Amino acid sequence: MIGEPLLEVRDLSITFRTPAGVAQAVTGSSFTIAPGERVGMVGESGSGKSLTGLSLLGLLPPAAEVSGEVLLDGRNLLATPERELRAVRGREVSMIFQEPMTALDPVFTVGQQISATFRAHRGVGRAEAKRRAIDLLGEVGIPEPARRFREYPHQLSGGMRQRAMIAMALVCEPRLLVADEPTTALDVTIQAQVLELIAQLSRDRGTAVLLITHDLGVVAETCDRVLTMYAGQIVERCSTDDALEFPRHPYTSGLLAAIPRPGVAAEDLRSIPGRVPSPVDLPPGCRFGPRCDHHQPRCDEAQELTEAAPGRWVRCCRHAELDLPGAVEMIG
Repeated sequence: MIGEPLLEVRDLSITFRTPAGVAQAVTGSSFTIAPGERVGMVGESGSGKSLTGLSLLGLLPPAAEVSGEVLLDGRNLLATPERELRAVRGREVSMIFQEPMTALDPVFTVGQQISATFRAHRGVGRAEAKRRAIDLLGEVGIPEPARRFREYPHQLSGGMRQRAMIAMALVCEPRLLVADEPTTALDVTIQAQVLELIAQLSRDRGTAVLLITHDLGVVAETCDRVLTMYAGQIVERCSTDDALEFPRHPYTSGLLAAIPRPGVAAEDLRSIPGRVPSPVDLPPGCRFGPRCDHHQPRCDEAQELTEAAPGRWVRCCRHAELDLPGAVEMIG
């Protein structure tokens, strides 16, 4: 832990009632983020990562049934009325959405959208909001920011749209930034630039960051700690270095094995067999059990998130007896 938590999530659960039954999208998630800390949340699609991120801003659809607590400086956002939440979104907690082309409004210029956010939360005039927006577009690395201020989202490249989304999320200097797959569909060069930008802004401003991704390689470059999610549960919670070097949960080790490595042909890439189970038909006990090479009958019992070492939590009854390969062994 870097310091006292800015955000504390306690026993967060999200369910949906569907014709097929109750979908348990997120079950009993608990974690903290301190000011200036960057925490990665990793897992395959369907693990509940984006829903967790949306819940922090109260942006879940009305059909979602939510329980638990999301505490920002001790204030439970889940119990905060919608009218008061509007003052929190953008000002104290902001989000970079997965696809900027759908998150940005196509009928307004990029500058108008950033300025509107600043004016809504800061109560400043149009001229001051424009100056702030242009300055921030330059800060996030967009060339000719005064010109881009007047352009529409479709006139920007994918990398510039993502940078504009970051500028919009940061214009009010929020204390917590939720970045949901911020490098989706970007080439590797732009991806590296965007990740470095988020890390630099966090270091310079003390902004806490929750980085949602499916790629542990991205977390390795950017984050202090990592939360591994599978089928709606956090299965491992530890420092990034611990996860990379000595994973304790077979799923974390499997994600590391799936990272492409230099010199490895495409046909030799490793994968985790099977797929994430449906949230309306979850297996008993360990939810990763049907895909796990280390499965034993006792894994069919309920698995609790237990402290395996100081600052390290694992949801696996066999964690102490397994010697799972980390990133170093796989590269070697």
